[in-house]
Amino acid sequence: MSMGSARAITYADVQDVFNKNCVKCHGKEKPKEGISLVDYASVMKGGEHGPIVVKGKLKDSVLAQVLRGTNGKKQMPFGMAPLSDEDIFKIEEWIKAGANP
Repeated sequence: MSMGSARAITYADVQDVFNKNCVKCHGKEKPKEGISLVDYASVMKGGEHGPIVVKGKLKDSVLAQVLRGTNGKKQMPFGMAPLSDEDIFKIEEWIKAGANP
């Protein structure tokens, strides 16, 4: 572990993960469950069932639950290999850090 100061994780750090793995189903055109992951405002808006990210609250964030397949949620991306632990960790750290833009 480096001794340098940790840089806060921002939305830009996780957008690439969403672009590579999620926007095929959660893009601009007819996003599944009404959840679009194309930009920060869309992610924070959530979907048909409400918000998917609760700033600073990993356990309350549906996005984190579906990426891990916990709390009775189907693991996403559905029908495909799960995201790498590194990508999931990055998204979880972003949520814990306050889900900043």
